[in-house]
Amino acid sequence: MLDGKPDHENQSLGLVKAIQSYVACQYYDIEVKGGMKAVCNLITGHWQGGHNLPIPDLIIGAGHRTHWDMLAAKRAYGGKSIVLMAPTLPLTWFDLCLIPQHDHYQGPGFFVETQGVLNPLHATGQHHHDKALIMIGGYSKHYQWDTLGLLTQIRQLLAHRPWVRHTLTTSRRTPADFTLSLNSLSAHNLKVVPYCETKPGWVANELAHSDTAWISEDSVSMVYEALTAHVGVGVLNLNIKKQSRISRGLENLILNKMVVRFDSNANYQQLLRPVIGFSEAERCAKLIIEKWFYSEHAMHSAILLGAE
Repeated sequence: MLDGKPDHENQSLGLVKAIQSYVACQYYDIEVKGGMKAVCNLITGHWQGGHNLPIPDLIIGAGHRTHWDMLAAKRAYGGKSIVLMAPTLPLTWFDLCLIPQHDHYQGPGFFVETQGVLNPLHATGQHHHDKALIMIGGYSKHYQWDTLGLLTQIRQLLAHRPWVRHTLTTSRRTPADFTLSLNSLSAHNLKVVPYCETKPGWVANELAHSDTAWISEDSVSMVYEALTAHVGVGVLNLNIKKQSRISRGLENLILNKMVVRFDSNANYQQLLRPVIGFSEAERCAKLIIEKWFYSEHAMHSAILLGAE
């Protein structure tokens, strides 16, 4: 179920692709709008979105707008409903909820805590030791933007690791003054590729060839994507406006030494390394398959047969 928000669709796609990596299956994208029409469909037991499609095994969605349609589809056609968030509706109405750990959900229902939100990245590529990616966010309700502070950290980072080729990209949220100020760095080991010059899949390709990624603190979703790509992840520091579930989740990663903060003395270099095996989408996909489709032994045998 797609609600038109790229971030939500990215989460669902991550889970779907992970399931496909274990078992042969087909998926269908259905755009939904929610609202009273979806509520009426649930009440009547009629849902047109699945017309002419196979009976579903799984109904997957992220975003509040998908919830009523998911329930209506389940009543009309059956299947297990999987929500990639803590829903506003009672959690027990769904078969499974994948809830980020930083939400601290405590209550009834079948749910699995995830470290961050899911994404479709994979730990692929050569990950060259002399290549790094820098990803810059922008204005955020959680963090105070600091152009000068970020430029200072980037300048020091380039000086700490002169043998590393750094590629820097921006985002939709990046202030124009920061992009213009990048010209003042004039470093031989920095290449700037503004967001507007990138194509779909560009970040995933860069991560596949990079050994490390440095991400401004406001771009927490990119931190989890870089972890999934199995590169060493460093955080460029910003001041927190107020403590939130987003900031607590990042601090937990740092506390567990999965991510390191930049420091001017370069002490981070002792801890900057990939977290091998980190893939929340694959972990959740395996759990779903084992619970509803195959036992662990049968799934392992199926994977071996597929490999052969």
